[in-house]
This record gives sequence, C-alpha cells and structure tokens, in this order.
Amino acid sequence: MTYFDGRLVRTETFDDQASAQRFANARCASEDDWAVVDAVEVARVRIAA
Repeated sequence: MTYFDGRLVRTETFDDQASAQRFANARCASEDDWAVVDAVEVARVRIAA
C-alpha cells in the first residue's frame, strides 16, 4: 500500500488485505492523510522435482 502521513508519501507491504486496511485506518488520522491499498494476486509456481 501507499500512504501519505502528513509529511511523506510512504510504501508498506502486507501479507493480506485486512492487515493493510487496519494499518491504513490507523495511519489516516487527519483529513489530509490518504492511503491506497492495492490487491495483487500472486500466482503459485510449480517447481519440477
């Protein structure tokens, strides 16, 4: 996710969308703060033995 905390634009990585959403809710305290949570689907890759 990318967010603005009133001073800087920052980026964080989370294992799931719920964790990212909780973090965004905690960080966006003023009306000038914002966060964008991007969901990225990760494809599983099968490795030959």
